[in-house]
Amino acid sequence: MHPFQQTSNTGPVLRLALVNAVLNVVTLSLWRFWGKTRVRRHLWSTTLAFGDPLTYTGTGRELFVGFLLVLLFVFLPMAAAYGLLQMILLTEPVVAGLGFVSLYALGLFLLGAGLYRAKRYQLSRTRWRGIACGLDGDAWRYGLLFLASGVFGALSLGLAVPWFQARLARAMMSNTRIGDTRLDCTLRAGPLYKRFLVLMLCALLVLPALILFVFSVVAAAQSTGTAPEDVMMGTMVVFVIVGNLLLAFPFAWYRAGFYRHLAQSTSLTGQAFSFPIGSWGLIRLFLGNFALIILSFGLLAPLTGLRLFRFAAAHLEIAGEPDFARITRSDTAEAGSAEGIVEVFDGIGAF
Repeated sequence: MHPFQQTSNTGPVLRLALVNAVLNVVTLSLWRFWGKTRVRRHLWSTTLAFGDPLTYTGTGRELFVGFLLVLLFVFLPMAAAYGLLQMILLTEPVVAGLGFVSLYALGLFLLGAGLYRAKRYQLSRTRWRGIACGLDGDAWRYGLLFLASGVFGALSLGLAVPWFQARLARAMMSNTRIGDTRLDCTLRAGPLYKRFLVLMLCALLVLPALILFVFSVVAAAQSTGTAPEDVMMGTMVVFVIVGNLLLAFPFAWYRAGFYRHLAQSTSLTGQAFSFPIGSWGLIRLFLGNFALIILSFGLLAPLTGLRLFRFAAAHLEIAGEPDFARITRSDTAEAGSAEGIVEVFDGIGAF
């Protein structure tokens, strides 16, 4: 059975997107926090979970305050430290190098912790049948795991990536709860490695060929007297576009397997989920959302959220009806902070 249904038409979301776009221009993008909240309330209220609609209780003010706090106490100090390191780079290269590495590690850690806290905020503002959802666990521990995934993923030349992806997903899903009932997630990385190694093999075949192509074009341009900078810029654009196109299918094949395995490893009161999606479904979802963002200059971003909700609702299944008698209200307080670090990374460009 399908536990979720998305009942919204495109028209209301399109109207929300256009109103938000106008108000963002008038308010110099400050409306984005309230606009995002309005879109979420609509998407939540038109999503049925086991026949009953969800409710979103978050506010734009919470998102705005969270953004300001992280901007003032995290982002700006890190930006100042980066500027200081740039100033001493020539005179103290070793100190500056260590400083840049430390800043990168700190940023990766804070991003991981921020993603966890953002998910906690969203779930704590979600109600189903009057019951609050939530996310337990330690955001700082998740941040350390996120940092370790970046470090050991690079040191292992990517081979540790599936293990850390499984560990991160398991930490997030196992701490997700409806009322006082948690999801049970037993995701392991072993079944992911076949698809990941195929993806790595494709990358090893494609990327060196594209790099050789770039160097050959630049060398040919130099021999004819053409400005190498102009040629390099054009070939790098070709490199990025062609590389993404050639790796799109193996990457989607890996991600489809990841999502299917994650769903099969997750259950609610003993009823296991399933997510039977294929590579082409993910590619169509991504390309459609990418086209909406690019062609509308980001104005129709809420429509990508609707497409994502529809996609998840259409494919996510559960083996049977959960034991709802076991799902009761929780006494855990709502998360006090909003999506600060995520809003900062998402909003710097808007400002």
